[in-house]
Amino acid sequence: FSALDVEGEYVFAAKRQGGLTAYHAFLPGGLRSAGTKGGPWTAEDLQVVGERIYMADSRSGLRVFQARSGIPQGLLGDLPVFLASGTVIDLPERSAAGLPIQYTVVEGDAVIDGRVLRITGPGNLTIRAEVEGDAQFLPAVVQRTVYAVEPPVVVMESVEAGLRFRWVPNFGTDTLVVTDSLNEPANWQPAEILFTEYSEAEMILTVTVPLPNGTRFYRVLRQ
Repeated sequence: FSALDVEGEYVFAAKRQGGLTAYHAFLPGGLRSAGTKGGPWTAEDLQVVGERIYMADSRSGLRVFQARSGIPQGLLGDLPVFLASGTVIDLPERSAAGLPIQYTVVEGDAVIDGRVLRITGPGNLTIRAEVEGDAQFLPAVVQRTVYAVEPPVVVMESVEAGLRFRWVPNFGTDTLVVTDSLNEPANWQPAEILFTEYSEAEMILTVTVPLPNGTRFYRVLRQ
């Protein structure tokens, strides 16, 4: 496992090869599997708060899952990692089963040399990773990874009048800030992103903002 956290009687663990498993801790002692959510999701850090599972990875970003009775459910939303043009990423050479992985660029400006990915331009980048399967035992595995490269700064209006939000991409550490003034940059404050949802036409950020009268929640739309 690459990361784990405990919530009540359940232990949540992120697998190094991808995926999420929950274990139920029972007395007098022991663990038994409560449920698994398979997928290409990896995590360097994992935290469980109530029925929310937060998985963070420096390459794939932040993902939030729903958990009910210790069983991982569907993906609530994610926040991708933004990378700068010129970034170099070492791709895994073999799968967990020891089979070689073949990589191709499906969309975007990037070059793959062996197992080294070099980003050469801005825009969305989609990488296809394919593992040749064993004809008798293993099917072929295809994984698509999407990176967002150098997104523009976007100014967003909150649902509350008088507050403006600004998305500031820092190429690896993204920041959402809020201000009550359009002319005083010093008044910008960080706004914590709780999770991201998607619909056909827009992305919805649910954030918490520090205000003098206490923390408040907003739902901010970005078309």
